[in-house]
Amino acid sequence: MARAILLIVVFVLAQASLAFAINDKDKPKPKPKVSTFLARCKADLEGCTQKVSDISLEMVANVADQTWCPTAETDDVRITTPKTVDWLTAHPELAGKPIDEGIKTALRQLYPCKR
Repeated sequence: MARAILLIVVFVLAQASLAFAINDKDKPKPKPKVSTFLARCKADLEGCTQKVSDISLEMVANVADQTWCPTAETDDVRITTPKTVDWLTAHPELAGKPIDEGIKTALRQLYPCKR
């Protein structure tokens, strides 16, 4: 009898552990923050150019996005990346924001549409 109870307890605990592991795996991972991006850029600015380029291209592809006006300068990530990093560094209030959001904010501020 004690053995049967012990087996039931072990079975229930195993099921609970399995359910917890599955649920933990399904939780969305936190998005990397601007502060992480800036730290990486400080160590390797070249490594940050791809992220800035990807976000810039995404924004250009979204023709409905009228929140920024790219220029010939934005085609050159060797210019755009340091400007973006400098702008984000000067705005520590964005340090806790997701990287994509921070870069988009910087690009919108650096390249506003003249109206």
